[in-house]
Amino acid sequence: MTYNGSDEFETEINVRVEGGNPPDLAIIPQPGLLQRVVGTGAVVAAPESVSANVDEFWSEDWKNYGTVGTTFYAAPLMASVKGWVWYSPTEFSENGYEVPTTWDEAHDAHPDHGGQRRLR
Repeated sequence: MTYNGSDEFETEINVRVEGGNPPDLAIIPQPGLLQRVVGTGAVVAAPESVSANVDEFWSEDWKNYGTVGTTFYAAPLMASVKGWVWYSPTEFSENGYEVPTTWDEAHDAHPDHGGQRRLR
C-alpha cells in the first residue's frame, strides 16, 4: 500500500476522480464530498462484511453518513465535531438559566444580543 496524505485532499480527490485516476481507498472527510464522488460513478458499494460490521458497532445514523440513496459505500472512521454547542448543566442550574432549545433562543440569550447571561 502506498499512502498519499494531503492537506488538499478535498481538491485532489475531485481532480483524480475527474481525471479517471481515483484511489483504491480513500478516507472521505465529509458526507457531502462522498455524495459528489459517488455521483461520478467512481465509487463501488462497500462489501457486505463492512456493512455488517457497521451494523454491529455503529448506529444507523452513522451508517447513513456513508450511504448515498439506498447504497452503503463508506464505514465511519472517526468524527471531528465542530458544530456542537456545549453548556454546563450545573452552571445553568445554579444560576437559574433555562436551557435554550432553539438556535434563536441561544442567540437571544447571549449578552451581545441583549441577553443577560454569558454563554460560552
